[in-house]
Amino acid sequence: MANGLKLLRDLTARAVSNERFRQIAISASILIVNLGAAYLLSAFLARGLGAAGFGLYSFVISVVTILTIPALFGLPTLVAKEMAAGLAKGNFSMVEGLVRRSRQFVSVTSLLMIAIGTAVIWLSSRGGAMKIDATYLFAIPLVAIISWAGITAASLRGLGRVVESQWPEQVLRPVMLLALSALVFWYSKAHLTPTMAAGLTVVSALAALAINLYQWRRTMPAALRGVQPTFDDARWIKSVIPMGLTVGILVLNAQVGIVLVGILSSTTDVAIFRVSSQTAQLCALGYTAVIMNVAPRIAAASARGETGNMRNVILQGAVFATAFSIPPALIMVLFGGPLLSLLFSAPYSAGWLSLAVLAVGQVLNAAFGCASVTLNMTGHERDCSKAFFLGLVAQVALCFLLIPAFGVTGAAVASVAGVLVSNVILWRMAKIRTGIDAGVWAWRP
Repeated sequence: MANGLKLLRDLTARAVSNERFRQIAISASILIVNLGAAYLLSAFLARGLGAAGFGLYSFVISVVTILTIPALFGLPTLVAKEMAAGLAKGNFSMVEGLVRRSRQFVSVTSLLMIAIGTAVIWLSSRGGAMKIDATYLFAIPLVAIISWAGITAASLRGLGRVVESQWPEQVLRPVMLLALSALVFWYSKAHLTPTMAAGLTVVSALAALAINLYQWRRTMPAALRGVQPTFDDARWIKSVIPMGLTVGILVLNAQVGIVLVGILSSTTDVAIFRVSSQTAQLCALGYTAVIMNVAPRIAAASARGETGNMRNVILQGAVFATAFSIPPALIMVLFGGPLLSLLFSAPYSAGWLSLAVLAVGQVLNAAFGCASVTLNMTGHERDCSKAFFLGLVAQVALCFLLIPAFGVTGAAVASVAGVLVSNVILWRMAKIRTGIDAGVWAWRP
């Protein structure tokens, strides 16, 4: 009898483990499709819009992305964490209250950011300092669309529906934008403008949001239907502030290198650094897939006090992310120049060294494991904010020091150094707060 129960437990554990890695594999596949679609889209728009037009479109989208920082303010992380924990405890009224409050919040904040952005564009255009108001005005609704998509996808992740939360934004949106852009380009006889591209981006984002909202209505637990919501605003605000700061800093981390290359170097270097950064993201596919899948599991295990289970989830994630990052990094280090030339065009092969540096940085980032999500999912969000802020400060300081002398390679070194500063702090704080060493080196087969 005892042996039979032990066998049943072993089989169950193996099934859970297999399901976990199946979900991670599907998530990684979705991200690979996203990367391929993003590459095709960048290549098409770069040719269809021309260098100046593509630069304008890219700059506008970057500004819209920055405007979503205060609009969302870390809510997706809070929603995924609190929903997973609330469902694990059977606290359905709190989960329903969280869903309602998050939607109310982003509705107000996104409209506020749209108003502020529109006012700035209008005043700049009147002063003659800016000639891009039409493209901005077409793109600025993305602030609300992206914000709603963010909390809806987070709600699905909180339910454990990780794949459903990913594919509309990661697959449908870029593929639809590419198809619509190609259609307009062909129909208008090779005439595509940044304003057209911005409008098509809005249409694609709306389609992805509609699919995600449909999936939420279809998969939400029956216990949430008609339940009287309860609100824990004070605790949510206390938690979301450091999360919002953390997400904001991460977005700035992703944008500041490009901005400072533009200020301290040339527009050509901006283009080279952008494609190098985009290519290096291939090494992060495994890490991103792991984070999306382990975050709700860490939150649930923490809520139930299952430290051993949480450690296993964290270390398995670190191993998967690191193993997934090494092969593409080797390709980029050894064949970066021909790869950039093939994917974009010959002039971009000048970014081979910056690509190699950024690829190595992605491997190091994966090796430090899931320290940041561990802190976020166990109530230590402020530690993440401090770590990422110090990493941002290091990156900016090194950008000013290295870009004038070394161009895009200096920007890449500064970016990797900032990531390492953040990771060392995150790894140390996760070990102090939870007793878990999140690094890949702590795994034992």
